[in-house]
Amino acid sequence: LDPVVAAYWVRKTVALVKDRNFSDAFKNIEQAISVERPTADVLCLRGKIQWALDLMDAGNRDFRSAQELDPEHPEVLNFMTFMIKRSNNYYQQAMAKLQKRGDLVEVIRLLTQALSLTPDDMRLLILRAKGNRSAGNLSASLSDIDDATFAYLSSMLGDEVPRHVPNRRMWLEEQALKPYEQRVSEN
Repeated sequence: LDPVVAAYWVRKTVALVKDRNFSDAFKNIEQAISVERPTADVLCLRGKIQWALDLMDAGNRDFRSAQELDPEHPEVLNFMTFMIKRSNNYYQQAMAKLQKRGDLVEVIRLLTQALSLTPDDMRLLILRAKGNRSAGNLSASLSDIDDATFAYLSSMLGDEVPRHVPNRRMWLEEQALKPYEQRVSEN
């Protein structure tokens, strides 16, 4: 095997993972990624290594990147199932607190944790918006409503909605104005 080929580094990484040497495995998988553009397999492997190193958010980002490359990849599907279950657990805890007229700060914290796992879950965004509104944090409430609207449009329009929009509110306003601008230009 040639060290200028990603497969060389991936094989070394797998051997290091089997030996539970995760920090060296991480260095090797980074080398593989520097040699060639990563595949969904490589991103899933790096994600699992990062989890083993207690870098949960970084690992989750790798799985989400792998999902963009191959939404039907078995590891991605397992990851999404796991994240949805954990997110639902936080949601259930938040709902139980709400039903008992619990602490809004705790409810918002639980919903924020759920959203860190499933960021485009509209019901979580709307429920957190309601919690923020009840707690008097109107700007956070509006931001959650914007995110829920963006998530809804993304689910309805698919690829027509850009993945990364720096200012979602501005993008949403522009989209809302398009039909009116078209009518004005036609007249």
